[in-house]
Amino acid sequence: MKIFTRLTWIVGMTALVMGGCSSESKIEISVPDGGRAGDGALSDIVSFYKNKYEIPAMAVITVQNNQTIEKASVGVRQIEHNISVLTDDHWAIGSVTKSMTATLVGVMIDQGVLNWDTTLAELFPEFDEMQERYHHITMIELLSHSAGLPEDDDSVWAPFVDSNRSLISQRYVLTKEALAYDSDERQGSYVYSNINYVIVAAILEKLTAKPFETLIEEYLFTPLGMQNSQVELTGLHDEIWGHKYQNGQYRSINPTIDHVDNAAIVAPAGSRTYVTLEDMGRYLQAHLQAKQGTATLMAIENFETLHSKVIDADEDLGYALGWFTEGTYGLQHSGSDDRWLSLSFINAETGFAYFVVVNAYKEGIEEAVFEMIKVLIKRTNTLLAS
Repeated sequence: MKIFTRLTWIVGMTALVMGGCSSESKIEISVPDGGRAGDGALSDIVSFYKNKYEIPAMAVITVQNNQTIEKASVGVRQIEHNISVLTDDHWAIGSVTKSMTATLVGVMIDQGVLNWDTTLAELFPEFDEMQERYHHITMIELLSHSAGLPEDDDSVWAPFVDSNRSLISQRYVLTKEALAYDSDERQGSYVYSNINYVIVAAILEKLTAKPFETLIEEYLFTPLGMQNSQVELTGLHDEIWGHKYQNGQYRSINPTIDHVDNAAIVAPAGSRTYVTLEDMGRYLQAHLQAKQGTATLMAIENFETLHSKVIDADEDLGYALGWFTEGTYGLQHSGSDDRWLSLSFINAETGFAYFVVVNAYKEGIEEAVFEMIKVLIKRTNTLLAS
């Protein structure tokens, strides 16, 4: 079971130009012109990059703060069968879910359930074995990967894969164990770890007595009109399947077989979120609107906290709460397991947001997503220049 590869790219608007055709491309057509957003050529361009990188399917959407500019879905649901993807199919977004979990926390704070500075000692006074250094950790540190918790691997989640206990119970147990563990990491250092987000969910579950999956539907999906989004595997058998690359070829993987996905306990970090393109557009619009000073989901101050850099992730990017940051204008996050890859990017300066997703993963496939998002940005830049 692979847990969320961390993938990031610098996709600042001013630095982007359209990429050329690889000399190793197996197709004989030339790179299509980037064109202009809304010119009707997007499906052909998406098809080009899908074919160039030999991906079963690719989908993209570009939005402004109050409208969808363009979208396209191209390819097949399963590589073994010639059934085309549809515009209302569900796509896995992986760790892009982290920004949704952080947004849910903002809404809960807006509802008065907790505060940004509520501490772990206040939340779990019954944890007698909690490490002293975790007592003053807040939601800010957890959501920015700066709490001092260790990186996770398969061994962390293995005991929960086949658990019959409720998800609330599982996350509570994981939280108790994680906070008792004497990690070598220190508070204030950036350590990307899914454990942070499972603990966040356990906090919300303890305070509301509702599972994370119910909370995100009630307080995020429904208010934003994301009626076709889900954090579960049911109903996906006849839709798009992700693909593993094995022995030189892709093989589709049935998403409804529980053991092929990451343990359900990890959902707040991104293991089981599936969205349609339109729903993803609505989500990105909410954050884009907030970056431009308008908010309806919660108080603008809470959006500002979500979007403010807390810590340097590397020499180029910061990490806020569920988002990587580029300067003060850009938010991005990618999501990946060994069957899917997605990337979201919000540019507050230009007023556009973008999402690209493919239903496959292998080494080097990041370039397909990167090239496609560069083209989307160039197409909207053409609008701005006119």
